[in-house]
Amino acid sequence: MLRELSRRIKPVFYLERAMGNRFNEKDTPEISVIIPVFNSGGTIEACLESIFASDYERYEVIVIDNGSRDGTAELAGNFPCTVLVLDSNRGAAYARNYGAARARGDVLVFLDSDVVVGKNTLALLRAGLSGKEAVAIGGIYSPLPKGRGLVTMYKNFYCHYVAVKTAVPANYFSTSCGGVYKTVFSRLGGFRDKFTKAGGEDIDFGYRLVARGYKTIRDKGIQVVHQKAYSFAGLIKNDCLRAREWIKILLEEKLLRRGKFFKNEADVSNAAIVSVLIAWAVVFSAMLISVNILYFPASIFFLCCFAIANKGFLGFVYSQQGMLFALSAGMLYFLCLLAGSIGGIVGLVEYAVLKRT
Repeated sequence: MLRELSRRIKPVFYLERAMGNRFNEKDTPEISVIIPVFNSGGTIEACLESIFASDYERYEVIVIDNGSRDGTAELAGNFPCTVLVLDSNRGAAYARNYGAARARGDVLVFLDSDVVVGKNTLALLRAGLSGKEAVAIGGIYSPLPKGRGLVTMYKNFYCHYVAVKTAVPANYFSTSCGGVYKTVFSRLGGFRDKFTKAGGEDIDFGYRLVARGYKTIRDKGIQVVHQKAYSFAGLIKNDCLRAREWIKILLEEKLLRRGKFFKNEADVSNAAIVSVLIAWAVVFSAMLISVNILYFPASIFFLCCFAIANKGFLGFVYSQQGMLFALSAGMLYFLCLLAGSIGGIVGLVEYAVLKRT
């Protein structure tokens, strides 16, 4: 199925460098590292440099360029990897499938182009699958990103906190740093390439893995540095679009009805749901202050409830960066919850309309 998928796209050009410096030509790689890129000139070199500094030896790297206009393919071509350039941007899911169809390794490792891996990352991903029931494994973001701006630091701290809190077998797959057996990936038909914006294919793939009875692992000991620098607008847009896709995936898979809502992450998700309700209570009570000043205490009360509901995350960032950052992170989380809830509502409406038509 993956081979058929790869034939649907005719690359503009195909560039391949010899891999003789990694393993004997008669051997095949155990791991195929697959990296989709689009205008990733600012991050791809650091990403590839970290991979080729790896202690693990038997691997190949496949970079799939989604029609970049900033010379990303040429930069990747300076490294001993396979570079495939597509004729247009068809989304990361499509590019990952295309790379997987050309992969020779038994294990597919998917990385985002804006991560930096450690010397032992590939070895840890491979070892995490060896002799175990799990067929897929994922790493997490380190708490301190390369970019040290407030918004970027908040996003990475939050992702790190959630991952550490739920670092038991999870029911989703990470494409930022994740590995899966190629046979299983092929059996499930790869990623659904209908996801062309803001991701979603990783969440969908993870739910399909669990639905088929497979086990996945998220290892908090495997950490990668996230190079992406977030702007405030980009952060809000990302959370809104992710929630929009996420709710549609849940409804399509009927996971809400089956009671599998974030199976091993119910504590985090339930806290988020409560926090969303409290956040909107803050907003509405604040709006009513102009009508009656007596609503001011109500706003303060709901803000205190919000802080209590998220004391774990706020306490974590306070221990890492101090009070000022904790207050700023709390405000950003508050706004992201509002954006995410709006995205979820949009997703519900879109799903209902599509269902009716």
